Amino acid sequence: MKTTHTPQPTTDPVRSSTWRHWATGLAGLIGSLACSLAMILALLGVVGATTVAGTHAGGGMASMASSSTESGRGPAASAHASGIMGFLLRFGPEILVISVLLVAFAIGMRRRIAGAVALAAGALLYWAMYAQSSAALMYVAVVLAYSAWLLDYLWARSHVRLTAAGPT
Repeated sequence: MKTTHTPQPTTDPVRSSTWRHWATGLAGLIGSLACSLAMILALLGVVGATTVAGTHAGGGMASMASSSTESGRGPAASAHASGIMGFLLRFGPEILVISVLLVAFAIGMRRRIAGAVALAAGALLYWAMYAQSSAALMYVAVVLAYSAWLLDYLWARSHVRLTAAGPT
């Protein structure tokens, strides 16, 4: 008597968790990029942030917004940003904190120390956008923070590939 084997569908736990990590990291990255873009546009005077950002940002964004209107580039009528930009300027700090946590979680699931590095880069990003008032310093620190995230992700990703390949 010959028994037949019916193949059962298998789910690869590594593959199913990989797309979750990727989606979590992407959601965090989109949120942080939206906050960064809103801050930079407000600094350039494209959208006004004098009143809106002053409520959450302390001295950093408020002084950036006032410097953009003093330079003549910020329109006087844009003191109250509305729509998506107003939302991002009002709740940017909270969105950025959540975004940093999502990115750190996604990277940290690949390698724990990489998650700590991602948190440090996120702290730099937060500091650059909300805790200081120099525009030049903000630009440099934002570029450094995103570069650190990219390098950290690539490092954690290469570690997973080496581990999955086994010892050589």
